[in-house]
Amino acid sequence: MLLPAENRRFVLGPLPVLLMGAAPVHEELPVLYAPEGRVPGCAGWSVVAKATLCVVDGPGDVGCVMPGGLSAEEFEHVVEWCEAVERAGGAVVMSVDVLPGEAETVDWAALLDGGARGGFMPALAAS
Repeated sequence: MLLPAENRRFVLGPLPVLLMGAAPVHEELPVLYAPEGRVPGCAGWSVVAKATLCVVDGPGDVGCVMPGGLSAEEFEHVVEWCEAVERAGGAVVMSVDVLPGEAETVDWAALLDGGARGGFMPALAAS
């Protein structure tokens, strides 16, 4: 299933984060609780991080695909994000009902305390 570009955000930080809003896999992901910032693994899930296309793959037929960088500026940012995913061996994938607007501050503490679904997903290499 396709996740539109306006419903995904690639975030750089201590670990790379893929923040998704209204994702078709939202209900399939576990509720995310990360006490003391320790994000649990998301069993059975993986992420393929490429500058042009990103895939979140779950158990069975569950998963979604989304575009990578669409503009020159965004493409550069997504390349940097993909490199961070490779270094970290994966990414924290967080799904929320509605993605916060670009001007809104993301309440990471609330998301990590049951306000999101997901967890750390290992990176798979796309061939």
